[in-house]
Amino acid sequence: MSPMLSRAVPFLALLGLVLGPVPCGGQVEDLRATGEPGEIRGRVLGLRGEELNPLPHVMLAFSQGPHRKTVVADSLGRYVATGLAPGRWTVRAIHVGYEGVALEVLVPRGGAVEVDMELTWRPIPLPPVVVRGRPLATSHPAAFPSSSDVGE
Repeated sequence: MSPMLSRAVPFLALLGLVLGPVPCGGQVEDLRATGEPGEIRGRVLGLRGEELNPLPHVMLAFSQGPHRKTVVADSLGRYVATGLAPGRWTVRAIHVGYEGVALEVLVPRGGAVEVDMELTWRPIPLPPVVVRGRPLATSHPAAFPSSSDVGE
């Protein structure tokens, strides 16, 4: 994915969230009755600094109206969501420590769409941890056995 496109994807995803789904005038329901589901597949990459690597175990949530499906990417960041009714689906990708992405994808009747995504590393700020404890009791050297007591 080109650097310009990788910067545009989050913007387009945000735009899709702001504008919301585009009405299909009942087309989704009509196509669903044909029994020809489609699929969305692809790969999720993680951008950390200048490094772009496959991001394992990303959770991907697919939604279309009341319909929901969730899949988890494999150890190489690959995923496949099958059995999706044709029409517009919202896809959300989330992974701890990375900024999530949401976008809309048009699933064709009986076809597949390849969608690769790039998540940007964003550490999760945590509050400071305070550790409290009591001091250990100090031992006197006489309390330890001598080497003659141990049997050297």
